[in-house]
Amino acid sequence: MRTQLNVSPVMPSCSANYAERERRFSRRKPRSVAWRILAGMLLLVGSIGSLLAGCGASSSPVMSRASAPPTPTDLATLYAGFAAGYLIAFHASDGTVRWRNKGYTASPVSADGILYTSSGADLVALRPNSDGITEVWRAPLDSGLANIPVLRDGILYVNTSGLTTDHSAPNGSVYAVDARSGHILWRFQTHGSMFGAPVVTDDAIYISADTANVMSTLFALHQADGSVLWRVQRSEYISGLAVLGGTLYVGTTGQSIAALRSTDGTQIWSYQAPGFVNSLAVSDAGVVYVGARDNALDALRASDGMRLWTYQAGGSIVTPVTVRDGLVYVTSEKGYVATLDAATGNVRWRTCVDNDTCTTQGATIRFSTPLIASQTIYVGVAFVGTGLSHGGLASVAGGIYALDANTGRVSWQYQSGIVGGELGTPALADS
Repeated sequence: MRTQLNVSPVMPSCSANYAERERRFSRRKPRSVAWRILAGMLLLVGSIGSLLAGCGASSSPVMSRASAPPTPTDLATLYAGFAAGYLIAFHASDGTVRWRNKGYTASPVSADGILYTSSGADLVALRPNSDGITEVWRAPLDSGLANIPVLRDGILYVNTSGLTTDHSAPNGSVYAVDARSGHILWRFQTHGSMFGAPVVTDDAIYISADTANVMSTLFALHQADGSVLWRVQRSEYISGLAVLGGTLYVGTTGQSIAALRSTDGTQIWSYQAPGFVNSLAVSDAGVVYVGARDNALDALRASDGMRLWTYQAGGSIVTPVTVRDGLVYVTSEKGYVATLDAATGNVRWRTCVDNDTCTTQGATIRFSTPLIASQTIYVGVAFVGTGLSHGGLASVAGGIYALDANTGRVSWQYQSGIVGGELGTPALADS
């Protein structure tokens, strides 16, 4: 049994983002209460990345292209952020807690011995040590962060929600921040609300903003100064972005995937999904992985959108999959983690990590995007029960699972009701 403790939660920015987006989406098309709860849950995640890994609808889009995390050793540390405002360091080998600090609201990005995360509306750099962290710098931004920072070539890219207390005139921004000093290099204001992470390439930065009721604008920005290369308006919310080669892939709440030419936004092909798109990822093998509202994962050929195979997950897939070494690692809200053959979609193994969720009608788990390190899979979770409160994830139980990548056996788990749901893919670092 999981114990839920009565705490005063620190609300993470992504929970507020989810509530506002769901409010506007459901206002346009009234539905049943049950549908609205489901819609809100699907719009909440992504990537937090990890989306939205984990905070927001868009999250880390090209999982197989990311730098491989270090191999877990007896000295490796896993860092995870929880929605009630806790940053916790775990021994990666067995899940014992090394230290816990309050005041940080998302899982960090780790590079060169520094952790980058959020503290309220601030972007912060932290230096971990044996019993806690030392703050290196703090960069105040205009509003709550919509994603875990994206780090590329010494620069942090982060979106802010732009949401105000009275929900009037949202004006989210994308920032480029020097990772060494915290100096803001440039800022671009979208005049809309932001819900996911930027997608960063060698040439451009791609972001989306909700600029009107069930309307959004897709921007391509120059990496050097944030100036606009092109923009495209869409009559739907954008729920995921990914880039492969010269093509930008866009998932939407309008039940479609669109492939756009990354240089100018011209549409190449589109794919009609069975529901609004919850998650989106691409692999170097030229496959687009789409999780939609029909509880299935579709693998599409990136060149033309042809469906290659479908995996029935038994529950909504609300975070992007991870693709590595010919395998696809996927989670579903019914409590399952599975490994599939990337070429065929055949299941290698599937594990129920929490029997209560897998067997109870209406019970759900919100997973972060899986982190694969050597032979271990790490996933953060939020136990959202039979319905997710619009209060957000700070008031629900959260935790971490480590699974053997070959067998799916749970190696260790951490669960606590006092820290809220885990936000974003955990970070692994040697220490």
